[in-house]
Amino acid sequence: MEQPTITQPAVDFGQLFQSLPGLYLVLSPDLCVTAVTDSYLQATHSSRDRVVGQYLFDVFPESPTLKGLGLPDAIRNSLLHVVKHKQPHLIPSLRYDILNKAGKYEEHHWRLNSIPILNSTGELQQILHEVRDITAQTLHEQEAHEAQYSLRILSEAAGGTIWDCDLKQGTITWSESFRELFGAQNGQLEQETQAWTERTHPDDEERVRSLFKKAMAAKEKAFALEFRFRRLDGSYADVLSNGYIVYDAAGDPLRVIGSAVDISKHKARERQLAEANERFQRIALATNDVVWDWNLEDNMIWWNEGYKTLFGYEESEIDPTVASWLNFVHPEDLQQIESSIYAVIHNGGELWEGTYRFRCADGSYKLILDKGFVIHNSKGAATRMVGAMVDITEKQRIEQELAATMNRLQQVLESLPLLTWTATPDGLVDYYNQRWYSFTGANLDKMKDWGWQRFIHPDDLERTTAQWHHCIATGEDFMSENRWRSAQDGTYRWFLARAVPLRDADNRIRMWVGSHTDIEDHKKAEEELMEKNLELERINRDLDSFVYTASHDLKLPIVNMARIFEELVQNAAFSDPDAPKLIELFNRSLQQLHNTIHDLTEVVKVQKTKHRNLEEVNLAELTEDVKVSIQDMLQDTGAQIHTDFSGAPTLHFTRASLKSILFNLLSNAIKYRDFQRVPEVWLRSVQKGRFVELQVQDNGLGIDINKHENKLFQMFKRFHSHVQGSGLGLYIVNRLMANHGGYINIESKLNEGTTFYLYFKQKKA
Repeated sequence: MEQPTITQPAVDFGQLFQSLPGLYLVLSPDLCVTAVTDSYLQATHSSRDRVVGQYLFDVFPESPTLKGLGLPDAIRNSLLHVVKHKQPHLIPSLRYDILNKAGKYEEHHWRLNSIPILNSTGELQQILHEVRDITAQTLHEQEAHEAQYSLRILSEAAGGTIWDCDLKQGTITWSESFRELFGAQNGQLEQETQAWTERTHPDDEERVRSLFKKAMAAKEKAFALEFRFRRLDGSYADVLSNGYIVYDAAGDPLRVIGSAVDISKHKARERQLAEANERFQRIALATNDVVWDWNLEDNMIWWNEGYKTLFGYEESEIDPTVASWLNFVHPEDLQQIESSIYAVIHNGGELWEGTYRFRCADGSYKLILDKGFVIHNSKGAATRMVGAMVDITEKQRIEQELAATMNRLQQVLESLPLLTWTATPDGLVDYYNQRWYSFTGANLDKMKDWGWQRFIHPDDLERTTAQWHHCIATGEDFMSENRWRSAQDGTYRWFLARAVPLRDADNRIRMWVGSHTDIEDHKKAEEELMEKNLELERINRDLDSFVYTASHDLKLPIVNMARIFEELVQNAAFSDPDAPKLIELFNRSLQQLHNTIHDLTEVVKVQKTKHRNLEEVNLAELTEDVKVSIQDMLQDTGAQIHTDFSGAPTLHFTRASLKSILFNLLSNAIKYRDFQRVPEVWLRSVQKGRFVELQVQDNGLGIDINKHENKLFQMFKRFHSHVQGSGLGLYIVNRLMANHGGYINIESKLNEGTTFYLYFKQKKA
């Protein structure tokens, strides 16, 4: 018999996962939701489009009432444990409240189990986050614990502690609950009656003793006392003590048996109620709002003075009845207000709120926000209702004006050639102009709140989100460069995003207004400029390498040439009478060539000196070192160097670079001296803001600034030809200063001298 062909049905595992009866989430390693079961959405009052693709803790914010308990951190640490160790992690029980559809937080307790999903190579792909709602079980356990505690308290005589006083022996015995209620010295329960007296409040002691004696003198058997009794920690408890006096046959008291109950909470509530009533009366007198107190048993209403002030009625015009109040409600609002307030009263509710128009004495109407609280008796019957009426007429006018302003603002934003948007004070985007929808191909439902995160480049998402959160928290202006996906071709374009907060008269943020400017072309130009800069740096490195190699390779031939020429001069005979002059000229040319090659080598070293070891350099000591290096010049010319470093004794600089600067400037000052006078150089230092100014002044030949101003720091530029030089000294000085963040100014007069002003940038204190 031929076997029938069995066709395997296609399985939609995504649909199958969503239909699982359990509460499951699938999370990416960065804790964004990638899948969720229908049961989870139902349990958390969520929708799939609100959850999938979102960061877990953005979807489920922390309840304000549980702030500071670290509940989100506990969940986040559990998930990060799974990410880091690739092992499951369980939180047996944790409270995390969920927003219901009414926008209020519901108490929930959860069992959270997170399981890593690994690929074939052991890399984490996803996290299966299993959630069990254990709220009912947890609350039942709490109720059971509270019931057990109540039963234990009720098991004590009269809800407190039992005492037995032997009047003949002068001793008193307490039950063990005394230790818990009031504390015992060194763990021992005092047995002397004096201990009772000593722990009674001094202000109550005489009254208690008097009442106790009065009861025994009258041969009363039962009595009750209220007094304050000192606990072991020094605080006082309010105590209700009920006692029974036992007499002998002669009518003398033998013992007293009784109970002591801590009624501190009851007395505190009594005081709080009295204070609350007093506050209510004070508020009613002080506030400009209308405060009312409605006796539901006789339908009479009491109004404070605000009723007259707000609505303009005279005392004689005020009828303290519910009918009178309803009579002043606008006819169009009456049925809704009357039905809603009585629905709360008759259905056992506590809070009522209504908005309606109320007629003033002049016949006009004010828009009123009215709130009331229903007070019930011990049987649950509504007996009283208190509340307050607030005039919101002006508030409504302002809201209408604000709506009109917002409409005008949106018209402006629509007209701008930018992608514009607005957000609430807490950063939820609530408006985009039409250019956004054209660019992204989306609508407001997809992009509102945090929906924009779907359209930003993944590499920019975390940074941009963090910047936005920071600005929301601090109120600072927002600015960020990021890439956004175009619906036209799916590519990403660079935008400059800006947003500023709009504040009210009290400096509170009312909204954010933002814009996105397309800077794609600008970014491309930046990239091209960066590539060109890199190419220039490469060319500069090649030139430096060439100069360094050329100068290095030329040194040896020049040295050899000098030796050969020296040997020739010593061993050869010259008959030409100009021979000595030619020999001296050749020697000077060789020396000048050698100096030029040396200076070129120094230039290359300066160009490469970008990373430096800075130190505090003593100017006086360094100047002495330089003077030693040029001592032959000083002796030959009689030059004098004067220093005054009192304004700034030290510089934060590279020692070798600073020595090179001083060497070049001092040697130039002597080299280009005026032969009609003794050369003098003055060195001074002074602090100027974040810079130290070092002055180097000479009395030499000077420089024609008007003629050479643009050539002062160029390579191979010389301003006097009567002495030898390579024209590289000032170039080296300028480059060393620039490499260290400094700069140079020059003042000079021909035949009078030159002053260099060198500005060294100093480290921050």
